[in-house]
Amino acid sequence: MTKLRALIGLAICVSSAAVAWAGDEVKIDGSIKKEPAYQSSHPRYCLLTFGREAKTRIWLVFDSVPDPLRPGGAKDYLYVDRNGNGDLDEPGKRVEAVIHKQQIYVSFGKGYYEETLLEFDVGAVGGPAGREKYQGLKVWVSWYRGQERPCRVSFMSEGREESVSGVIFSKKPQDAPILRFDGSMTMRFALGMIHAFSLTEEFLLQTEVGSIGSGPDSFVFMRNDTFPKDLHPVAEIEWPNREAGKAAIKQSVTLDHRC
Repeated sequence: MTKLRALIGLAICVSSAAVAWAGDEVKIDGSIKKEPAYQSSHPRYCLLTFGREAKTRIWLVFDSVPDPLRPGGAKDYLYVDRNGNGDLDEPGKRVEAVIHKQQIYVSFGKGYYEETLLEFDVGAVGGPAGREKYQGLKVWVSWYRGQERPCRVSFMSEGREESVSGVIFSKKPQDAPILRFDGSMTMRFALGMIHAFSLTEEFLLQTEVGSIGSGPDSFVFMRNDTFPKDLHPVAEIEWPNREAGKAAIKQSVTLDHRC
């Protein structure tokens, strides 16, 4: 987080360290060649891509029939197209969940309740024809928030972690969120929220670096501690002048604090 003192007018912030994603888009084939017989009548879909050109494409399908009276008592599976060939019915592509209990704290009663969290330790994935292998893929599925089960997907490679939280898998493959790992980087306001700029007081400007996906909550971000310690982006702020015809007031601030 970096404190910036507001000057006048409204601010427009851009980062000189951002890598433009525009023009780097690729057309992604979202088809699945073959699927298994799921236990659920409504499996949920998500598509991962790896690499700048998104040549490695990995389908995830969450298959669960939960029993609300016995959370965690059902068999929960994640089908993973490990080799990216579009065939989810091959042996070794079904991962069984590891069930965890997490405490959710509340302001009433005894202060917390237990909730089921599913962990799928996927491990290595890669594209067909001997393409690069990607290690350390994990998926966590939370209990219901309304009618949906938010998911967290993370990928660890050579000490660098990329992850996305709160993503909702879709009911149909054609509507699936697309998460881009090891792809082109860009920068945005933290959590995708535009900050309120004060005219008279200091404010916090918080940003994050990652890859833009497709669908709600599909921004894959990198942990701040994975960047070189001497790498600091610069925020360039431009304030329109109160007086018509006069040049805008510009300010540059180095974002050198990580949180």
